[in-house]
Amino acid sequence: MWNILKAIILRWLLARTFGKALGLLAVLIPLGALLKVVGVPLLIALLVLGLPLLLLLALLGVPLILAALAAAALTAIAGAVIALGILAIKIVLPIVLIVWFIRWAFFDDRNGKGKRADGAEPGPDMV
Repeated sequence: MWNILKAIILRWLLARTFGKALGLLAVLIPLGALLKVVGVPLLIALLVLGLPLLLLLALLGVPLILAALAAAALTAIAGAVIALGILAIKIVLPIVLIVWFIRWAFFDDRNGKGKRADGAEPGPDMV
């Protein structure tokens, strides 16, 4: 009897845990793909910045640990600048797009140059 009860409980727990794991994977796989698409180019950019500095400092005779620390510090600063730049783009880009849309929707003068369609300059009576 206990073996049957244990088997039923074990199957229930495994089915429930497996379902949760599949649900978690359904959320995490697209997030991981997005991080891979964004993160790999950022890592390459940081590598392009940090590796030459590390080699230069090593060639100048700076002890390897100090050269690695200097390259790591510069790479960390560059990473912070890139992160702040992405944050600024996330904030500024929607604002710019909204302003452009409002200008286009409400203040469009048909040809976008401040002139009438027949080419005449706008006068006081056209305002």
